[in-house]
Amino acid sequence: MKKLIKSFMLLLTLSLSVFFLTGCAAKPEDTVTNFMTAIAQLDFDKAVTYLKNDGNKINLKYDDEDQEKLIKSIFSKIEYQIDNTTKDGSTATVKAKITSVDLPNITTKMFTELLPTLMAQAFSGQPINEDKQDEAIMQYYLNAINSPTAPKTVTEIEIKLVKEKEGWLIEPTDNLFDAMTGNIQKAFEAFQ
Repeated sequence: MKKLIKSFMLLLTLSLSVFFLTGCAAKPEDTVTNFMTAIAQLDFDKAVTYLKNDGNKINLKYDDEDQEKLIKSIFSKIEYQIDNTTKDGSTATVKAKITSVDLPNITTKMFTELLPTLMAQAFSGQPINEDKQDEAIMQYYLNAINSPTAPKTVTEIEIKLVKEKEGWLIEPTDNLFDAMTGNIQKAFEAFQ
């Protein structure tokens, strides 16, 4: 369980760090398209170039191979559709729909399906092997996320942009973060 929580925390940190760097594009919808494409292609260095810079840069490393698989699995499932764009001087709003895996749904199913087994192990009188439990939970998530029938969620979102000398840049928000990660914050709440 600790391993999975660390993975979610790295995903959260990775997603937020993507919001702390800078980039450029000619039109607001181009910025959003380029950003979402880079995220789906797991090109985080490129993705950050389309975001408003707050001066911070975070270097991230995966703790292990499972963590890397989980994070890449979640981001590689992102799909998006741009509905329309409105401009008002040096600001713009791009209305979009972002489709991602539904992590709260997967987490609920995981608890329903794995909890009886984990509880039986806890009450068996034998020592609990936390590594095996973590491995089972991680494998459940990877299988669920990578399944062709993985539950998905669609979030309608207004993405705010500002025009700076570099071009149109996305203003990072919690709503955008949640849409991209399949509401990871809600899924993470289940562990607390």
